[in-house]
Amino acid sequence: MLPTAMIVDDNMEMRATLKSVVRDYATVVDECTDGSEVIQHYRASHPDFVLMDIAMKKIDSALDQVNSARATLGAVQSRFENAVANIQIGVENLSAS
Repeated sequence: MLPTAMIVDDNMEMRATLKSVVRDYATVVDECTDGSEVIQHYRASHPDFVLMDIAMKKIDSALDQVNSARATLGAVQSRFENAVANIQIGVENLSAS
């Protein structure tokens, strides 16, 4: 059985891209569009791991919530889309030039 994943990103296209990449390795059980939703969704879906965009709004809240979840709900693996976010920001900066 595949592990389960939750994808957290405010960009719909990025969520769709991540979902298509992850589906060969995990079952996506939930998606969030805002950092403030993470714990509520985590408690409802109990994913094995979380993929989270570090460049979205309310990320500090989400990071705090993930750390809190580790303490109260047990271990949760989290992977932050650092490289993807940096590439996206770079492309946006080039487009603005």
